[in-house]
Amino acid sequence: MNNSSSLRITILYDNRSMDPALKEAWGFSALLEQDGLNLLFDTGGDSPTLLHNMAALGISPAQIQRIFLSHFHEDHTDGLAGLIQAGAQPEKIYFLAATPEAYKARFQALGSYQEIAAPAHLAGNWYTTGEISENTPEQALITRFPQYQVLLTGCAHPGIVRIIQRAYTQYSTPFNWVGGGFHLKDASAESVDHTLAALNALPIQALSPGHCTGDAAVAHIQATFSQPVSPLHVGAVLEFAP
Repeated sequence: MNNSSSLRITILYDNRSMDPALKEAWGFSALLEQDGLNLLFDTGGDSPTLLHNMAALGISPAQIQRIFLSHFHEDHTDGLAGLIQAGAQPEKIYFLAATPEAYKARFQALGSYQEIAAPAHLAGNWYTTGEISENTPEQALITRFPQYQVLLTGCAHPGIVRIIQRAYTQYSTPFNWVGGGFHLKDASAESVDHTLAALNALPIQALSPGHCTGDAAVAHIQATFSQPVSPLHVGAVLEFAP
C-alpha cells in the first residue's frame, strides 16, 4: 500500500437523482480519484445517460485511466462502448475471468484488459476482492488507507455481508465506509433484518446504499443501522482523508 492522499468518489449513474440537471436511470457508475489516478467503477446501463451526467459534472471521458467492472450485467456495463467511442482511452479494463464469453469478447475488444479471479492489487491504493461466486460472480473494489478501508460494491449479488467479510478477511482493518448496490430490493423484511444484524456486527462506520438496494430496504437501513446512513444519488460526492 502506498502513502495515501484523500479519496474522492463521485456518483455518475444511479436510480436516484436530486438534481434536475442530472439524469437518473437503472444502473450504477462512480468515479474514484486519488493520487492523480482516476478509476471508473462500472459504466451504467447506457452511454448517453452516463456521458450526459459526466458532462454536467465537468468530467471528460479522456480523464478515465482505469475501468473496473464489478460484474457483467448490462446495467453496469452497457455504457462502456459509448464511453470509449467518446474518447476514453483506459490503460486497463478490469473484469472477472468468470465473465460469460460473449460479454468477455465485447470487453476485450475495447482496450487493454486484465481478467480477475483472485484478490489483487490494481493501481495506487485500489484492490479487488477477487471473484466472489454465488449466482452471479462479482468483485468489489477496496481503497486501502493506513487505518481503515473503503469498500464499493456494484450489486452485491453474492450478498453484501459476504462481500464485506471477504474484504475484512483480506486486510483486517475496519471500514470507514461501505457503499453501492446491496441487492435487497426484492428481499423480505426478515431477510433485510438478518442482513442488518450482520452489518451491525461488522466494523463499519458509515453506509451508503444505492442502486439495487431498494427504497424499502434503504428506509429500513436508515432507521435501524447503528451508524450514519447516507443513500447514494447521481452527483453525490464522498471524500475520505487518510
